Parts: sequence; structure tokens; C-alpha cells
Amino acid sequence: MPAAVRPEERATTELRVGVTWVVERSFAWLLRSRRLVRDYERRTDTSEAVILWSMTMLMSHRLAAQRQQRPAPARAA
Repeated sequence: MPAAVRPEERATTELRVGVTWVVERSFAWLLRSRRLVRDYERRTDTSEAVILWSMTMLMSHRLAAQRQQRPAPARAA
């Protein structure tokens, strides 16, 4: 970032860069679904349902991976 930028402008620019990164990362996750790579759907409600399905699958895979990484609780004898 150039040194000539005022501090108040610098803070808003850094925020925008962070938000942009989050949006781009989310789009990249969505485009891992084959059906979302091209715009096949004619109706917007169908497109919305496919997006929700894709994000649900993404989150369920992540939750399953987290559950497998957790150690089993020790049982008392």
C-alpha cells in the first residue's frame, strides 16, 4: 500500500481487500460443484437450490472431517 494514503483510507482499503478475498474464496468453493460451473438452470429458484445444496455438501464434508480428527474420549475402567 502506498505511503501517501491517509490512515483512515488505509483502514477502509484493507477491509475491502479482506471482504473481497472472502467472496472470491466462497465462489471458488462453489465452483467445485460441476453443476455450478456453467449456468444450466433456467429458473432462479433452481439455481438457488443448487447453490444451497453445494454449500450444504461442503459443510457436511468439513464437519465429517473434523469429527474424524478428534481423538476418542478416554473411558474410565
